[in-house]
Amino acid sequence: MRSGSPDHDQSVDVFVEIPRGSRSKYELDQNTGRIRLDRVLFSWVHSSADYGFVMDTIGGDGDPRFDEVRGLGNLEKHWLREIETFFATYKELESNKSADVKGWHDAEIAWKLIADARARARRERREP
Repeated sequence: MRSGSPDHDQSVDVFVEIPRGSRSKYELDQNTGRIRLDRVLFSWVHSSADYGFVMDTIGGDGDPRFDEVRGLGNLEKHWLREIETFFATYKELESNKSADVKGWHDAEIAWKLIADARARARRERREP
């Protein structure tokens, strides 16, 4: 995914954990660098978009066909609803698991979260 800026901090490499249309979830083992099938989602739903994470980030608990996307307003409202439905329901059949959909935020918030996650990853790489 790229924004309009050539600045390195405004581009991301992503690892797709669940390919669009799939129920298979893959994991990247941070220690070995190997990719493995983590599980097949229990739910009947499948991913309506590629799902994954931004490389070189760690969470606190991005393709050429999107070149024209500059904000949420550039995406079809129905597609946003499909994504919300996937995240609201995909854990329902798993024991003691649930997902909390908290809504949509703009690119400014996304870049802040990416910067925070990159900082966490840098800190963790320095710690033994």
